Amino acid sequence: MTEIKIEKGVPIPKSNSKWQDILLKMKAGDSFVVPNINTAGSVRACCKRLGVKITMHGLTKGQVRIWKK
Repeated sequence: MTEIKIEKGVPIPKSNSKWQDILLKMKAGDSFVVPNINTAGSVRACCKRLGVKITMHGLTKGQVRIWKK
């Protein structure tokens, strides 16, 4: 069996999530529109990871508005 070396002090890389950057800049009541439900799902997954509360509402042409609570 290969021996695994435990290392300390290695920094965790910063997330490349554009949603994380947007969500952390927003204040409660701010909103934005995404083009479709698949994109809204990506935003929701990021919110779950960050512990951010949001609400969503479907618009015309499949767009979704997302508010930060």
